[in-house]
Amino acid sequence: MPELIHAAIWPLVVAFVVVLLVGPVVRRLAVKLDFHDRPDGSLKPHERPIPYLGGLAIYAGWAAAFVVMGLQEFTAWYRTGADTSGIHLFAWIVAGGTVMMVTGLIDDRRHIRPILRLMIQAAVAGLLLLGGIGSGLAAKLVEGLVEPSWLNATAWAITAGSLVMAAFLIAAASNATNLVDGMDGLCAGVVAIAGAGFVALTSSLAARAGIGAAGAALIVTLSGILIGVCAAFLFFNFNPASMFMGDSGSLLLGFNVAAVLILFGQYAGWRGLIAGTMVFGFPIFDTALAILRRWLNKRPLFVGDRSHFYDQLRDRGFSVKQTVGLCYLLQAVFVLWGMTVSYFPLYWIVIVAIVQPVIVMALCRAFGFLRVGGAFATQSEPRA
Repeated sequence: MPELIHAAIWPLVVAFVVVLLVGPVVRRLAVKLDFHDRPDGSLKPHERPIPYLGGLAIYAGWAAAFVVMGLQEFTAWYRTGADTSGIHLFAWIVAGGTVMMVTGLIDDRRHIRPILRLMIQAAVAGLLLLGGIGSGLAAKLVEGLVEPSWLNATAWAITAGSLVMAAFLIAAASNATNLVDGMDGLCAGVVAIAGAGFVALTSSLAARAGIGAAGAALIVTLSGILIGVCAAFLFFNFNPASMFMGDSGSLLLGFNVAAVLILFGQYAGWRGLIAGTMVFGFPIFDTALAILRRWLNKRPLFVGDRSHFYDQLRDRGFSVKQTVGLCYLLQAVFVLWGMTVSYFPLYWIVIVAIVQPVIVMALCRAFGFLRVGGAFATQSEPRA
C-alpha cells in the first residue's frame, strides 16, 4: 500500500504544479487568438465568452508527469541497470493521448463528424496494443473459460478481440467525459474523484486479484496524473470558470480513464474491469441516461441538448455550485459502490453489472429524468 501511494504521489504533484503554472499562459494565449467558447442561449448558456484552450494546460501537466517518470526510470537504469519497460509504455500512452488531445483541439475549432472521431479512437486503441497495453485484455477475460492451447491457436482472434474491447473502452470513456463537461468544474472534479477511486481500488485488488507490482504501479501512476491535472484545472474551471477545458481536455481525460480500465481488465480480469467501470460511474450514468432519453423520445443520438442529469438538477432550482456538489457526491457513491462490489464473488459482480443499470434507469424514469428539454443543437455534435 505505501509503495502504491508513493507511485501516485510524484506524478500527481508534477501534473498539478505544471497545470497551475501553464494555465494562466494558456488562458492569455486563448484570449490573444480569440479562442473562446461563445454563449448561444441553448447548448452554451454561460453569460460571456470563455477562453477555450484549457485542454492544452491539462495536456502540458499530463505529458510533463510522464516525462518526469520516464526520466526517473532512465536514471534508475543508468545507476542500477533496472528494468526500463515503463519508459516504453509511457511513450505509447503519450502518443495515444497526444492524438486524442489534437483531435479534441481540432473539434473545438472545426467540428469533426462522430464517425471520424470513432475511427480515430479505434486507431488510438491500436497504438496502445502496439505498446503492449491491452494486448492481453481478451485473453485475461476468457482465462479459465477455454484451454490455453486454444488461446495459442487463435492468437489472431485474441488480438482482434483485445483491439475491439480497447477501442470500445476508449470511445465510451472519452465520450462520457466529453458529455459530462457541461458545467463549471463538473468534469474535472468528477474525474479527479474517479482517479482517487482507481488508486483505492488498485490497492484493494493488488492483494486479491493477482495484479503484479509493475501493473499496479502503472495503474496508480496514470490515476495520480489524472488527479493532479484535474485538481489543478479546477482553479481555473470551478464556478465561475475563467477557462474551459474544451474537447481537447475532456477527450484526453477520457483516454486516460480508458487506459486505466484497460489495465484493470488486463491485470485483474472481469473483477477489475467491472469494478473499475463502476468507480467511473457518474460519467457513464449520465451518458447512458442521455442515450436512453433521446432514444425514448425519438431524438437523434448525436444531437446535443440541455437535459442531462446535471441540467435537470439546475431546472429543479439548484445553483451551479450545488448541482456540481451533488454530482461530486454521487460520483463518490459510485466509487464506494465499485469498491464494495469488487469483494463480491465474480458471478455476483456480473449479475450486479447487468441488473444495476436497469434499476438506476427505472428510478430515473420514476423521478422524471428521462424527459427531454427544449434546448437542442442545430447540428450534430458529440458534446450534449
